[in-house]
Amino acid sequence: MPVQKPRPETREGLFQGREYTANFTWDGLTINFWEMSVRIPYTAIDHTTKVTVRVELSPPGTRHQNVFTVRAGKNDPASRLELRVTGRTPDGDEFVAYPRSNGLKALLPVNSLVEWLESPDEEICQEG
Repeated sequence: MPVQKPRPETREGLFQGREYTANFTWDGLTINFWEMSVRIPYTAIDHTTKVTVRVELSPPGTRHQNVFTVRAGKNDPASRLELRVTGRTPDGDEFVAYPRSNGLKALLPVNSLVEWLESPDEEICQEG
């Protein structure tokens, strides 16, 4: 099944930060992002607010210090991606989290995400 890409107008929004609704559980939160679930083990979050997810890419050939996909190899585009999640605690203080994925399941979607983020802003020709 091919990875669904968000609408083109969200590309810049991902670099600047885009708001998402998080699903709260007893041990943290989960954000549905780019066809995957991003988990943050953080319990002191205001359940009435949304979180902002921002992406950052390190230069080509450089592994990001806050890499999201920990098991990405040095040649995987995913090794360059950081996810930065911000939100508010119940006291109104801002929190910042850098979630990580230790599994291989996120590798393909994140590789696709990085390739999409770096693709030219051209219209995609559609068959039909």
